[in-house]
Amino acid sequence: MGRHTPVADQRRLVSIWRASGVAMAPFARMHGIHPTTFRLWVCRARESTEACATPAFLEVVAHEPKPPLAVEVGPHALRFETPPPPDWFAAVVRGLSRC
Repeated sequence: MGRHTPVADQRRLVSIWRASGVAMAPFARMHGIHPTTFRLWVCRARESTEACATPAFLEVVAHEPKPPLAVEVGPHALRFETPPPPDWFAAVVRGLSRC
């Protein structure tokens, strides 16, 4: 890709990547994009769609955990055989709200 890629092209490539099933860095390299640059495009695309499509909060429903514990956020899942430490888990959830 050139020195500046139009936003429309960035979003098109992000959409193609999401449908591809290929990891982010190899996909970026296949298209001549530095992986860090492509990650920035993905974050920007996520921010622009989340601002319109998702609520401003994440609903968490707590149940008596029965191993294994699974936490699903969209297409991603974290699975635990034993419940993780609460402080660590809170940091992970906060991290999910970022890019």
